[in-house]
Amino acid sequence: LSGVKDPGLVYDPRVFQSLGMLFQAVDRWYSGAVPVDEAEWPVSLCAFLAEHQWVDRLAEMRANTASLPAFRKRFFQGFNAFNVLKYIHFATEHSWPKVPVEQAAATLLTWMGMAGAVTESEPLLTRYRQLDREGYWFVRP
Repeated sequence: LSGVKDPGLVYDPRVFQSLGMLFQAVDRWYSGAVPVDEAEWPVSLCAFLAEHQWVDRLAEMRANTASLPAFRKRFFQGFNAFNVLKYIHFATEHSWPKVPVEQAAATLLTWMGMAGAVTESEPLLTRYRQLDREGYWFVRP
């Protein structure tokens, strides 16, 4: 009403980066120990896994599955969308508070290797629209 635009806050991209680390470790967990070490993993992820006894759950899953595909299926049945959302809220509360949308968008462009990304709203939006028109988001065979 005052004419000042407030684009709001979004989850810090590091929350999703830490989820990526978790999901990339699934195959390794099937074949070996479950290292959840704060030296290599974000503190919020270690704390969440410990609070919800995931190390024990992973050991039980490994002991009761005969193949990697079965282990993956069982892991993602347990660490489902509900648990992903619980972790997102946990990490936001304990490690990475929400950030301005411009900051998150600029961070993502930097991670994508598009260094020197602008941080103002309109140029960011223009850059994301350009990537969309170029089909950047589609996985090619």
